[in-house]
Amino acid sequence: MLIRSRGQPPELDSLPITVLTAAETVQSEPRWEQLQSELAATSAHSQHVIADHGGHYLQEDDPALVIGAIRDLQARISGTQYARR
Repeated sequence: MLIRSRGQPPELDSLPITVLTAAETVQSEPRWEQLQSELAATSAHSQHVIADHGGHYLQEDDPALVIGAIRDLQARISGTQYARR
């Protein structure tokens, strides 16, 4: 794991999460993909998606990807303990 100035991230157990990473960012800052992968690894039910195109504002650059990721996350949450909160 990369060294962090604030310590290790919390373990999220089985909390469903989705991490979206822009390919542009990965190309310009290679460490970023590793950090994002580590973030996704904090949950047993995570998904890490690297966008083929788009930058920091993925919601503007690739809204279909973001909408799809939100819908997928919603589907993964349905029927879990987190849906009943």
